[in-house]
Parts: sequence; C-alpha cells; structure tokens
Amino acid sequence: MNGDSCEKCQDDGLFDFFKKKCTCPDKKYAEDGQCKSCGKHCRSCTNANDCSSCDTPFLLKNGVCKSPCKKSHYYDESMNSCISCLNNCEVCSTFDTCDRCVGQRFFDKLTHTCKASSSCQPGTYSSGNQCFVCAENCLECKDGNSCDKCVDFTTFDVKSQSCRTTCPVGTYVSGNLCQNCPKNCQECKDGYSCDKCMG
Repeated sequence: MNGDSCEKCQDDGLFDFFKKKCTCPDKKYAEDGQCKSCGKHCRSCTNANDCSSCDTPFLLKNGVCKSPCKKSHYYDESMNSCISCLNNCEVCSTFDTCDRCVGQRFFDKLTHTCKASSSCQPGTYSSGNQCFVCAENCLECKDGNSCDKCVDFTTFDVKSQSCRTTCPVGTYVSGNLCQNCPKNCQECKDGYSCDKCMG
C-alpha cells in the first residue's frame, strides 16, 4: 500500500485519489502494507491497542473505548442500552455472569449469585472469588480434579480420584472409599484376603 503509481489496494484498503495512496476503512489501521483490525468498539485507531475514536455510545479513555454505563451495569449491544448486573455484582459483561463481586463476595457459577462469604454451595469449590462445580457425584472438593466427600450411595475411588456408584475391578468398598485389593487380586472384601485372582 504505497502511493504514487497504485492501481489496486491490497485486502480491503481504499485508494484515496486526493492523497494518492491506499487507506484503510473504519475499524482498521495500516501496518506492514495491510489493513488490520482495531480493538473492540474502536471506530478508528493508530494500532490494535490505541483507539483514536469509538463507536457510539462508547467513550474514549486513554486510547481504549469504555462502556458508557455506570458501575454495576453492562452495555447490551442488541438492546442498545445499559443493563443492570446481578445483585452485589460490581463488574459484568452479561446478565447472568459476574466478573467481580462487591467486596469480599464470591461468584457462584452454579446459582449465578454473588455470595456473602467464601463458602460455596455443596458440590462446588471456591477459586479466585468464584465458585466452580466439583466433579460428578462429588459433594465437597478443593478443586475440579479431586473430591473430599461423595454424594450418598457413591464411593470415592482413590485410584481415579472420583466418586463412583460401584468400585472398579481390583478394589473393594471400605466406608466411603474404594480401596485397592492385594496385588494380583481381582475381587476382595478387604485389603488382606482375595476372593478371585487376576486371570
């Protein structure tokens, strides 16, 4: 995209007859002879990270297009208006999520609410001021890959670190846990005797 003898611009560039050079359309900027996209809600820019004007109704602040909405609201493009976030939510981008809850509250993804303390619902765990769902059939966990307590009528398989309705081959039920049978044993009732050896 340069100038004095241009017959056709690359990509979606437009030839400016007065300036005798290729220019980029709105929402694009020129870099290395190509038109590249500006940032979100940016009408014109000098590079991907520096807007010079914004789409209506967004406001330009330090080279970034910001939402025109007040705190605890988000801009809904389809409705062309500011919509209130969930209760106790300070920053959100949709009606059913929360990027930051007010104060020390946690966002519970299961119930879509900002909770008053770091305690999450049964079957969820807290991480980074949000509540996440535990593994299937797990009632209490510290992360999504382990389980501290299974729901009723399930047992915790130590080997797979998951809650199961039955223990796998080579293990036996001990309390709420699937424990390993003795070595080379397929079926057992405890860790000391074997009812059926591996085949």
